Formats: sequence, structure tokens, C-alpha cells
Amino acid sequence: MPNERFINKQFFKKIKFLQQGKFEKLPEPFLNQYKGFKSDNYGDEIIKTGHALLLFLMDVIRKDYKKGAKFISYLSLGYPEKDFTDLFYSIHDCVN
Repeated sequence: MPNERFINKQFFKKIKFLQQGKFEKLPEPFLNQYKGFKSDNYGDEIIKTGHALLLFLMDVIRKDYKKGAKFISYLSLGYPEKDFTDLFYSIHDCVN
């Protein structure tokens, strides 16, 4: 368990710029996607909403990375044995 905490701490240290909203430090190809969002008519709103969701996910993962991973799977895959409960495609369609 202590090793997992160390890895988790190092991970969050490495991505601290995301927590601070400094998306211009993103590596490619994510930087191009950010620039695309930023230049859109509703870019600032999309980025603010995405940043809020990212902060929430980071808090969940920071508290318990296993529960955080499970939560992320619900977003992308949906709840176990429930059809059409994933949020990925609705979020993806909304952003697009």
C-alpha cells in the first residue's frame, strides 16, 4: 500500500499543471485538441466544464484510486449489466 501511495503522489505531481488549468503545457496531440476547443465559439465553457470534471475525477482518484478507476469505467462503459448507461458518448456528442 505505501508503494501505491508513492506512485499516486508522483502521478499527481506530474500532472499538477492540469489541476491548475495550465492546458497549454499539454503534450501533443492533446495540445492540438485543446487549441481546437479554445478556438470554438463555446470553447471557454467547454474547457471550464471539462476542468471541473477533471478536478472531480482527480479528487476521487486521489482518495481511492481503485474507486476512481471504477468510477471512470462507469463513465466510459456504463454500469455493469445496464445497457446505455455510459456517459462517454453523451459527453462526446455534447463536446462535438
